Amino acid sequence: MTDFSVTLVHALPGRLRLRLSHAPGDIKRFLDAIRAHDGLEKVAYTPVTRGVLITYRTGHLTAEELLLRTAMAFSMVQGDVPVVAFQDPESEVMTDLAIVSGLLVVVASLARFLAWSSPNAVLEKTAGLGVALAVLQHGVRETREKGMFDPELITLGYLIAAFAKKRSLRGAVVTWAASFGRHVLRESARGVEVRPMAGARAPEGARPFQVSVAPLQSKHAPLVASAQTILRSLGLVLDDVGGNTLFKGLRSVALTHGEVMEGLDRAHRHGIPLVFS
Repeated sequence: MTDFSVTLVHALPGRLRLRLSHAPGDIKRFLDAIRAHDGLEKVAYTPVTRGVLITYRTGHLTAEELLLRTAMAFSMVQGDVPVVAFQDPESEVMTDLAIVSGLLVVVASLARFLAWSSPNAVLEKTAGLGVALAVLQHGVRETREKGMFDPELITLGYLIAAFAKKRSLRGAVVTWAASFGRHVLRESARGVEVRPMAGARAPEGARPFQVSVAPLQSKHAPLVASAQTILRSLGLVLDDVGGNTLFKGLRSVALTHGEVMEGLDRAHRHGIPLVFS
């Protein structure tokens, strides 16, 4: 999956807040490409958070259309790279380290249950250390991506206190559950991939390229995928039973425009053709 993405963070009628995975290569060109459409009132970019704030006239534009437009503009200024658009912030925080630490907690808990009188202190401390490293890894990554302190790092304080009281296993169980428990029960975020591609040229040389839009589901780390397969078979994973609603919404919006995107700086007067996979 591509590393470039646009995520819809918050939406109200007439107001949209998006987040980019990277800073645009040419901020002015990026903003101008988004603005070049009737109905837009304001488009602002915040470098610190890589956030894009869009205000627009309701009834003239939709959030789905603006999300697709932003993804296309982002792709354009990054050298026509594929860009994934997410309708919701990605919830995946489950790395392989988080899964391994969870397994260590389970093994240590079983060992404690089977040998209550003589618990394996080394195993329990190892499980606690594994959880601490997993939470720290997640916190550092989130802080780097969002540009702010991740509140989930606070759970490390409880784990440290549990170690001090020689209750490392209890601390590991509580900390892992607080930091990762809800994520393994949720399906990963669904999105669409926006991919520029060579298009059929008209006789006069119009429409030099087109954009392919295809449904995409973000992938978990391998161990998370295996764990979710087991949980899904038990009916415990909260799947998006309605399918990729963002892709359906974009498809519907595109039909009202004749499956073209207008107003980008490389668009011919007939617009850029959209191809839905």
